Amino acid sequence: MTDAQRTKLTQDHHLAPLKPIELATPDQLQDALDDCTLDHWSSKTQALSSRFDAARHAALLLLKPNVMLVSITKRTLNNEAELKAWLAEDEQLLADKLKIGAVAF
Repeated sequence: MTDAQRTKLTQDHHLAPLKPIELATPDQLQDALDDCTLDHWSSKTQALSSRFDAARHAALLLLKPNVMLVSITKRTLNNEAELKAWLAEDEQLLADKLKIGAVAF
């Protein structure tokens, strides 16, 4: 991936580094909290996982345009029998998709 492509993905998915925040004095801390509350920071932090996933998928499609994105089922497994059943289901799903082309998940 070129630097230009990497930069575009970073910008498109709002993953650019944040500017340093001045927190040396109580007034600077108050100004920073006025600009962005702790609740807002929490929301922004929680959104990062989705942003990174979206950027990773976009990069994958850029590098391998014909790849299919496949969602693996998510569930709680309570024992080895459930594990084996889950693996068999998702193995079949992936095998079927691989017949068509490359897959990513």
